[in-house]
Amino acid sequence: MATANGSGETNANQVVVPCIVFFALTPIFIIIRLWSRIATRSTIGADDWTIMVSFVCVLVVQILMMFSVSYGFGQHVYELETKDRLMALKLFYVAQIFYKLTINLTKASILALYLRIFVQRWFRICCYVLVSIILAYMVATTASSIFQCSPISGAWDKSSKPTCIDLTKNCPSGRASFPSTRRGR
Repeated sequence: MATANGSGETNANQVVVPCIVFFALTPIFIIIRLWSRIATRSTIGADDWTIMVSFVCVLVVQILMMFSVSYGFGQHVYELETKDRLMALKLFYVAQIFYKLTINLTKASILALYLRIFVQRWFRICCYVLVSIILAYMVATTASSIFQCSPISGAWDKSSKPTCIDLTKNCPSGRASFPSTRRGR
């Protein structure tokens, strides 16, 4: 949860604005991509199907995050009623699972596009190896998000005294797997 300085401050726009922008733009690019396949009489390949699955996952993330804002996500945690805080955290919990799927499926789609374009054997082998690593990483990070706490409800409700793993240790390795997603830290 974002921790604004209190007294009614909110960081909700930092969640809502990107969701709305990409909610509008992403389908346009997907439609253009599919239209170009049809116009050139190309087949819809694994790269296209993978990006469409990624698109569905990102829509889920965006919808969940916009709903979480309506429950107070982006506001100071101490200003929220318990039921709203729990609902915002539940929505965020599910969103982070779909986020992991989205990021990794997008990477796999790019590599599948490379496999469609490039014919050099060494390059294709590299792509297959990277796709395997990305898919294994996707399974691992998705599972770690789902089972981050025991009991699972401890991910959003700390009153149950859960035992949780520290997912923040997972972030640097996640960004390192695709340098363009790194932030200057």
